[in-house]
Amino acid sequence: MTTKYNRGSEWRKWDLHLHTASSYDYKYKGENSNELLLKSLKDNEISVVAVTDHFVIDKDRIEDLRSMDSDIVFFPGVELRTDKGASNIHPIIIFNENINLSELVEDFNVFKREKAKDKDSNDKIRWDYNDIVDFAQKHDGIITIHAGSKTSGIDEQISNVLPIKIAIKEEYAETVGVFEIGKIEDINEYKTYKFPKIGVRPLILGSDNHDPQKYPNDKNNTIFTWIKADPTFEGLKQILNEPDRVFIGETPELLKRIKIAPTKFIKNITIQKKVESTIDEVWYGDKTSIDINPGLVAIIGNKGSGKSAITDILSICANTHKTEFSFLSQSKFRNPRPYDRSRSFQAKIIWGDDSSTEFISLNNNGSINHPERVKYIPQNYLETLCNVEDDNKFEDEIKSIIFQHLSDENKYGKDSLDDLINYLSGEIKNAEKEILVEIQNQNERIIALEEKQRPEYAEKINSALSLKKEELDNLQKIKPAEVVKPEHSDNGAEQQKQKEIDGLKEELIDIINRIEIEQNKLKVVKKYIVDLGNAKERLERLNATVQTTISDLQSLFEGLELSVTEVINFSIDNKIIDGKINDLKTEEKRILDLLSEENINGLICKKISVESNIKNAENKLSEPDRLYHKYQEELKYWQSKIDAINGKDDVPDSIKYYEAQLKYIAETLETDMQAAYECRRGLIISLLNKKREELNNRAVLYQPVSDFINKYNEILKDYPISIDAVFIFEGVEKLFDIVSHQNSGTFYGKDNGMLKLREMKSSIDLNNDDSIYDFALSINNALKKDLRDESNILDKDIKSQLRKDHSVKELYDFIYGFEYIKPLFELKLDDKKLSTLSPGERGALLLLFYLFIDMDDKPLIIDQPEENLDNESVFKYLVAFIKMAKEKRQVIMVTHNPNLAVVCDAEQIIKMNIDKKNNNIVSYQSGSIENPEINKCIVNVLEGTYPAFHNRDQKYINKK
Repeated sequence: MTTKYNRGSEWRKWDLHLHTASSYDYKYKGENSNELLLKSLKDNEISVVAVTDHFVIDKDRIEDLRSMDSDIVFFPGVELRTDKGASNIHPIIIFNENINLSELVEDFNVFKREKAKDKDSNDKIRWDYNDIVDFAQKHDGIITIHAGSKTSGIDEQISNVLPIKIAIKEEYAETVGVFEIGKIEDINEYKTYKFPKIGVRPLILGSDNHDPQKYPNDKNNTIFTWIKADPTFEGLKQILNEPDRVFIGETPELLKRIKIAPTKFIKNITIQKKVESTIDEVWYGDKTSIDINPGLVAIIGNKGSGKSAITDILSICANTHKTEFSFLSQSKFRNPRPYDRSRSFQAKIIWGDDSSTEFISLNNNGSINHPERVKYIPQNYLETLCNVEDDNKFEDEIKSIIFQHLSDENKYGKDSLDDLINYLSGEIKNAEKEILVEIQNQNERIIALEEKQRPEYAEKINSALSLKKEELDNLQKIKPAEVVKPEHSDNGAEQQKQKEIDGLKEELIDIINRIEIEQNKLKVVKKYIVDLGNAKERLERLNATVQTTISDLQSLFEGLELSVTEVINFSIDNKIIDGKINDLKTEEKRILDLLSEENINGLICKKISVESNIKNAENKLSEPDRLYHKYQEELKYWQSKIDAINGKDDVPDSIKYYEAQLKYIAETLETDMQAAYECRRGLIISLLNKKREELNNRAVLYQPVSDFINKYNEILKDYPISIDAVFIFEGVEKLFDIVSHQNSGTFYGKDNGMLKLREMKSSIDLNNDDSIYDFALSINNALKKDLRDESNILDKDIKSQLRKDHSVKELYDFIYGFEYIKPLFELKLDDKKLSTLSPGERGALLLLFYLFIDMDDKPLIIDQPEENLDNESVFKYLVAFIKMAKEKRQVIMVTHNPNLAVVCDAEQIIKMNIDKKNNNIVSYQSGSIENPEINKCIVNVLEGTYPAFHNRDQKYINKK
């Protein structure tokens, strides 16, 4: 079912002060005056007129005008004169267009005859103002009065000099419904000085036209009174409750926005059953077509009446990316059992420019590859966003709003805030990665030092030292028995043999030394070859990075008429490296050849040959000399073993090495540990400084939103909101992917472990770098000590508390990498974080975020915005915010709350119904609040019938 004005309250031009040839002072009295007047009204697109002739209600003329044009609504009216407070004040009474005109005229004639003074003189006729009020009230009329700069008005005729004059004007205000001003500048005068005293009233600017050939007047043909209402007397009465429904000027802002961006307004939604559908249920039938008002649309109805169906369907036709539907869910219209009803129906939207979408099957969701054409807040969606554990989801919403508020020049050509943040913080992120690598390297060094700090390590060293000393003692016991060097006579032959052996041994020592020298050379050469190869690869990576940077900067520099090659001149000459590598490889080949056992001229073969010669020469010695030489060889071998066991400080597995390690542990380790910790701490502070640079970048980005909020701080004084860029914890619980709850220690037991971590988190000050660092340190210390029993704190081995296949290095990289400290945009109310607010406050805050701060001009569709809010919050905050929202975008909402539909002054009410007993037939009623049928629907659905509302109203004591 539809009403006559089913799209609800719409802006139309109204002229509530118009004369006809029936006025004594009309400038044109020709027989065609009505025709000329109608033409002027049509030419100026006037929809509603109040015929307000001086001191007369001309029934015939009004009926004649109505018969000539049924599109224009004519209110009967009359302009009178009163001497209350002055001699020439002009009030006007406007009557219902459906009033019995004959009875009205008859009563007015009696009123004129019995109550008027000097009734036979048009120049002197006047009434007592109280009589005028009585007559207006008797006929349910609305009194307007000349005011402001309007001639014969209360402000022109009655000065503010004397208190009695001011009192008289205030008496007028008690009975006058509408003030008719003389010029548009009077509006500011009334808003600034009059309304604070008498309350806000509707202001109109009538044409007061007396010549149909010069309509609306001689001075200005562009300024009109626009009223957003049904063109009915009920619509007119609504401006008494909602003065904002009146606009005086060329064009109301809404109509300007529709003209500029018609595709930002939904004009119609059409839902129909598919031709191929075989289901018996009717639902939307062959066609359900609902016209949609461009302002605030409130969809009402009893539970299960199909309200959410309309918002769900609108949103999918407008390609919402949301999938959290109420009606179009798997448990309702898309339920596959007994069959998926949504597959049998389709819908389309007609936009403000009369373009339309294709028919969309109701089983389809929007495509993320195409833009959303509406902002949809489904039922329960706000509750999801209120979940304090899901900071990222809410931050995404904040980001979209922040990006809207940025000027184009501050967007740097980026399409989203994330892209912009990455652009502004790209090099900071690269620096963070480099610092992280250094922190990870330092972690590795610290782990090695901490291993040496453990008592087990010293115990291991002492044990190894004892074993080496025992080995030395055993070796001392098996020192070769001394053989005295034989004394020879002047036996020339024996002396010659000995001299030959000594010479061969000197030659052998020289060969061995040469072999050692060449082997050392080989080590150095091979290392140089590898190091130079690595250096070459590193330089090639550097060159690639530089070339990529040059390429990235090319367009920027060209745009600024700069030459990249003049700014940076970078080159690598790999020929030098290659030449050196070739030289080293030649040297490597020479050494390998010299040490090859297959080279008969090489050192190895020479050594073997000399050793053989020595052995042959020794075999030629006498028995005493041979035994002595054997003893010398055994002693030499034994001494080498002694030397190896004693070793050096830097030779592992030797007595001096172990002694040096114990001395290091006792004297130096602690100093090195503190130096390593301090080095890591310095790196961490550098990392946090980079993160704060990211935070500062975000602070710059949200500043326009803060400026916007501050601009309206008076409106928001009872609801102070702010946006900050802050650090948050996110993902620190991943600690327990590495640390096990099942192993004895501070974090033993899942509940206890999580509680302990939360306690540590609660003490951190995210604005203080030292506090952040101390948090990581406290986790580290909690793994080194079992802190569960304060009276008996025990040392713990970190490795014993880790999960299988996880390492201390992995743990340290997580703790000190601070990936769980992230910059985030945070919305606050009265300086309180979202997580500390009550559900009502959170819901209201989030709705304020969408309704007021969001600058998007796409239609906003909300399913039950009052959900989870108490009635006080709905009235105190939500009403004002929705009113603000509808000033900048189309708002379509499902609601059960009369405050939102009525107090927000919805331009259109759509009352939905589903006849579930009759094949689920969907029906609706649509129209404005002032429409009697719709008004009754509002009372019955939202107020629980008028008797119920009246009963409650009578029981309230203080109604202020």
